[in-house]
Amino acid sequence: MSTRDALIARRAAKGYSPEESESLLGEILSSHSGDNLAHALFYNSFATEKQALAYTEEEQRRAALTKWQGARVGAKP
Repeated sequence: MSTRDALIARRAAKGYSPEESESLLGEILSSHSGDNLAHALFYNSFATEKQALAYTEEEQRRAALTKWQGARVGAKP
């Protein structure tokens, strides 16, 4: 199960519609980052506060790695 699926499943287990949860999560992920993202995930019942912070830290690491890899691909030897 992907992290995204786990976030949706956690919210759906609280009685929310999986379809609505998927749509809302997409909106949240596209419009929030960092601490704002963590707060939005927690506030909307996608994760505990600790899980939300861990998710955003992982996303920031992933984004930094992707940026670094992109810079290496474009670098000349």
